Amino acid sequence: MPQRRQALRSPAEEFQRLSEVLARYAVHNPRVGFTLRKQGDAQPALRTPVASSRSENIRIIYGAAISKELLEFSHRDEVYKFEAECLITQVNYSAKKCQMLLFINQRLVESTALRTSVDSIYATYLPRGHHPFVYMSLTLPPQNLDVNVHPTKHEVHFLYQEEIVDSIKQQVEARLLGSNATRTFYKQLRLPGAPDLDETQLADKTQRIYPKEMVRTDSTEQKLDKFLAPLVKSDSGVSSSSSQEASRLPEESFRVTAAKKSREVRLSSVLDMRKRVERQCSVQLRSTLKNLVYVGCVDERRALFQHETRLYMCNTRSFSEELFYQRMIYEFQNCSEITISPPLPLKELLILSLESEAAGWTPEDGDKAELADGAADILLKKAPIMREYFGLRISEDGMLESLPSLLHQHRPCVAHLPVYLLRLATEVDWEQETRCFETFCRETARFYAQLDWREGATAGFSRWTMEHVLFPAFKKYLLPPPRIKDQIYELTNLPTLYKVFERC
Repeated sequence: MPQRRQALRSPAEEFQRLSEVLARYAVHNPRVGFTLRKQGDAQPALRTPVASSRSENIRIIYGAAISKELLEFSHRDEVYKFEAECLITQVNYSAKKCQMLLFINQRLVESTALRTSVDSIYATYLPRGHHPFVYMSLTLPPQNLDVNVHPTKHEVHFLYQEEIVDSIKQQVEARLLGSNATRTFYKQLRLPGAPDLDETQLADKTQRIYPKEMVRTDSTEQKLDKFLAPLVKSDSGVSSSSSQEASRLPEESFRVTAAKKSREVRLSSVLDMRKRVERQCSVQLRSTLKNLVYVGCVDERRALFQHETRLYMCNTRSFSEELFYQRMIYEFQNCSEITISPPLPLKELLILSLESEAAGWTPEDGDKAELADGAADILLKKAPIMREYFGLRISEDGMLESLPSLLHQHRPCVAHLPVYLLRLATEVDWEQETRCFETFCRETARFYAQLDWREGATAGFSRWTMEHVLFPAFKKYLLPPPRIKDQIYELTNLPTLYKVFERC
């Protein structure tokens, strides 16, 4: 350790070396997002997005001048058992320093033979003292690789090295020969009164971003909490209403079953519903939702999020209802299913719903058992429609077997299930096709938008669901209609805060 500390000399040099290594691994692993921030700095020194591409990460890290001149190719050799993935610059690009990113079997290494070979190819096309940018990833049989040729194991040799290097050299030469058909040459032309180019570039670099206008968040960042969902201990049942004591639902378990095969929707009524959603989508709101950063949960109906320099509060219930309504439309005939095991008796659930305050039952409405029988008959008659189009299964003997699964890791609150089934029987227009699908999707969206906010583990799980399931779904799926703008309230913004506090 003392020798290593002495070799690095200063924290700045250590940070520079870390940056170089991280930049190379960011290019090699474009599916992973990398962020490097120096301690004490507000802005990261390096950041790449998740699910990017190698050429895009090269543009972010090394500049557009390199990325726009890249030639991408891959090569597989069955004789010497190796594969190569390469990104090399065309002959229009050159730099004073050779930048070669070499990975062999997913390790960042150096190969003098390979570097010399590539330099010799480009020497034919580039001026003296100028070099290309090269990225190569080789996959070799592990037994053919010798990593013990250098104390740091940074330099490697491999079996059939001359033959493999020669094979790669031929592939690079073939690509450059094709790209050499067109060359770009620049001639300086300065108009009278035009500003000096160097001065213009210097002014652009020194242009300040004022603190009150600086965006300090990144909508693409993820938290580790996303992968640490809180455990929820299941009770022996769930009360149908938090305001009155009711019978308990039987203990159940849930298992999501994916749709067997995607089916094309041809019903004009459903296609019209989709077109209406897309036609009414607010482009401005969609842009805001797509780039929002979740801040926190206020209560069961409200949450905070940030967009650029503005802080907003939104009605998450309204957002969720619209989201699940749209998911029902776009997953029509292709819904995954939440299998309920053991199945739940439909009639008992309907009686349970009539005992809750949400049903609004009065003695003048009639006997609860008779009302439950009537509602059960309606749902049994319409069971084929619900099973075929929405993934809601009710058996012939009146047992609820499954519910539609609309979002990954989202499960509807069972406490509201009885009232949901009752409303399917009473509020859905089963006579007219378009109205039937419209009202069924609305009632289902209303049910799925309600989370379990009882004290304890379930409330913690609901907060986790809101942050890591619902809000990512808002960003990815929701096509917000203009009316949802009334459910968003701007609380403050950074320029206003700077006027009050003169700092932030």
